[in-house]
Amino acid sequence: MYRFPTDLNLNDIVGSNLDQICVGGFDVQFVFGSQTRIAVQSRVSVFENNVLTAVWNDIKSWNNLSFQRLLNKTVQSYKVIDDQTLEIQFSCALRLQLHDDSDQYESVQIYRKSDVNGPIVV
Repeated sequence: MYRFPTDLNLNDIVGSNLDQICVGGFDVQFVFGSQTRIAVQSRVSVFENNVLTAVWNDIKSWNNLSFQRLLNKTVQSYKVIDDQTLEIQFSCALRLQLHDDSDQYESVQIYRKSDVNGPIVV
């Protein structure tokens, strides 16, 4: 809905592990060792060696269990590909893409311990 800002700063997740993937009825949350939590209510894509291996959406949840390969992997980098796509690069050739694909509803919330002004809402 609000799109990813080009100057999005997620430096706190670089070098940290993905500790938890929490699956809810209408969202999936990624919890990092840096105490950053990213909640997503829109499409999520997982790539391994540039091959799409898993997709999550709020209607069907995960299409398979290969997303679990992300657990305990270290974040190497991140980038805003465009205003609708945030990509997080992990070790072992794994990539996680979060998509802001709704013009009507919020798609992503980023919670950090250091954010005194509240979460980043996309």
